[in-house]
Amino acid sequence: MSQDANQIPGFDIRFATEEDAPYLKAWLASPGGLDFFPTTSDEETKGAIDCWIGYAKYQACLTATINEVPCGIAALFFLPYKKVAHQALIKVAVAPEQRRKGIASSLVKNLKHLAKTRFQLKLIYAEVYGDSPFLPVLEQQGFKQFAYQEKFVKTDRGYLPRRLLEVLL
Repeated sequence: MSQDANQIPGFDIRFATEEDAPYLKAWLASPGGLDFFPTTSDEETKGAIDCWIGYAKYQACLTATINEVPCGIAALFFLPYKKVAHQALIKVAVAPEQRRKGIASSLVKNLKHLAKTRFQLKLIYAEVYGDSPFLPVLEQQGFKQFAYQEKFVKTDRGYLPRRLLEVLL
């Protein structure tokens, strides 16, 4: 079971800014950083980071910090269609050296609150590839699997399945 990030001295969560992008880039570039993300090339990863951090301008992206240094970033990804405006996809990344300390759990908890109170969303969902360590975090936060796709992501190690999980707010 993960720890409580709020017990980490200097821990805080704030709205993300564009200046947080280099941290996300570094985390994804670290060994194993892309193991559970669908991008493969630098160009794809840059596009994903730009999209992710782009939600900061809507205050739909959060950054966890320790002593004001980013250690995790999470975002609500909205679709531009009215028929699905009641829901959003979430994505979370945590600095490799700060994992298993409850930071992802704290970010998800805060995203749930933000989604419900600021954006009046009715549900949020996540996609998880392979045996991602993010799966237990989502389950602890009340997410339930509603879809499973075998061989969804093709990697150097073979194919990974995709799980889709949701939580009602």
